[in-house]
Amino acid sequence: MSILGELTTPSRFTGDWLGYAGNQGTHVLIGMLSIGIMCAFTFLTVGDLPHKESMFLGVFVVYVVKELFGDGWNGFDTIADIQYLVGYGAGGTLLTFSQINDFSSDVNFNENNFLVVFTVFCIHLSIGIFTRIREAKNARSD
Repeated sequence: MSILGELTTPSRFTGDWLGYAGNQGTHVLIGMLSIGIMCAFTFLTVGDLPHKESMFLGVFVVYVVKELFGDGWNGFDTIADIQYLVGYGAGGTLLTFSQINDFSSDVNFNENNFLVVFTVFCIHLSIGIFTRIREAKNARSD
């Protein structure tokens, strides 16, 4: 299988905690980068940052369409990928940073919002990791 094929093949990472953690961490990074790229492009072309709601909705729609029509419905994997990319990656970035003044690229960092998003992300990721560790132990004992 090609590298691209492996990267785009849906997987629940049963018993593979490291694969799961890397996969979901990458989803968060892609969500964050999506917001950063939209902000940079819009600021360079229009001279202002886009509205947060528009960016969030755009990432949500594009990613859900990609998941459902590109990868197909995969139950837990589809839901988790959307939560990590759209929720923690794009949504967490949008909750953490706010434009200070119109027509300025200066942003304010809200550490309280960051800590909330980061804490929920860590709890969610930890549950997934421990679930896969348990699956691996159960598979070895069978």
